[in-house]
Amino acid sequence: MINMYTITEALRDQLKNDPEASQISNREILVDEYVNVNPSNAPWMCVYKGSMNLEPRTLGMGAGRYTASPEPRVLVQAVSYQSGEDCSSLLDYYVNTVLNAVVSDPTLGGTVDMVVGFNIEYGYVEADRPSIHFQTARITVNCEVRTS
Repeated sequence: MINMYTITEALRDQLKNDPEASQISNREILVDEYVNVNPSNAPWMCVYKGSMNLEPRTLGMGAGRYTASPEPRVLVQAVSYQSGEDCSSLLDYYVNTVLNAVVSDPTLGGTVDMVVGFNIEYGYVEADRPSIHFQTARITVNCEVRTS
């Protein structure tokens, strides 16, 4: 069957080995760590398992034949001490950098058959000081894997 940790490790390695994506995070890009809540740690990035859907490829044609849809996630955070607009611009740059790194090898090091799409959700943290703008993007990488 499918090992989600292997997929998330491969995604993390792909981000770490990309010249631009590896420069986003102030810290090492990790897998399944606590979500950063401290703006002083941003920019920040981490890879998570996300979810996986398994569906039979053919009904009644033998066990073990599935189409798996793993969806690892990348959380990316940006911070700005100038404005929300500046923070939003930085975050979009980070998101596009991650997307470019992922599509550079749409098999994620051979752990999936193909990356078939992305879903991006944005979140905002209102800090206790109006001079801190702290934003997060959750990038879901939609993949497809066929088992034998």
